[in-house]
Amino acid sequence: MDVVEGPEMLEFTAVAAVTALTVWAVAVKGVRRHDMDGAFWFGFAGLCALAPAILPAAANNPGTVPVLLAWGALVSVATLLLLRRHDRRSRQAGLLAAESTVLHALAARHDAVISRWHTYELDVGRCIDFPAMSDVRVPETSALVRAMAEAARLRPGTRIQNPGAAPAYGAAVERLEEAFRTAERAAIGAAADDGGTLR
Repeated sequence: MDVVEGPEMLEFTAVAAVTALTVWAVAVKGVRRHDMDGAFWFGFAGLCALAPAILPAAANNPGTVPVLLAWGALVSVATLLLLRRHDRRSRQAGLLAAESTVLHALAARHDAVISRWHTYELDVGRCIDFPAMSDVRVPETSALVRAMAEAARLRPGTRIQNPGAAPAYGAAVERLEEAFRTAERAAIGAAADDGGTLR
């Protein structure tokens, strides 16, 4: 197989560079911005820039022209594929960033419920005044413990291993918040019935 050298190599390089730049300009500066007039003029300018690379080849060796045109088409397809891959990765990165923001907010709500529950578990006075908050035989407390376990199971780690985890985790956090409110109301009601002191 002959290696392309000298003027022919320069022609192939020029065709590749101008074609890639033209396709990028038409796609990014024209089509993406919904500027079809701009896309036309970028394409027209690119064709005009290709002429100095192709016309000398046509004069010196007419058989080179179809090869240069095929090379330009190949570079066009490769450029479009690279642009699509870049767009897909950019969209995925944007979605992950948005989901990460949602997950951080959900984790803060989750932590707030656990922190409130700890006041009943770790404060001796509250343990005495509201024993129902620690007693899993109480149906509302049992439901709270199950909701805590579910939210903990669905909580993502520091890295998002499963894109799309936010809806399930969000629903679990909402159930946890509701279970906590229900258990707290039941415990306060039981304490009031027993004549306990509300702290």
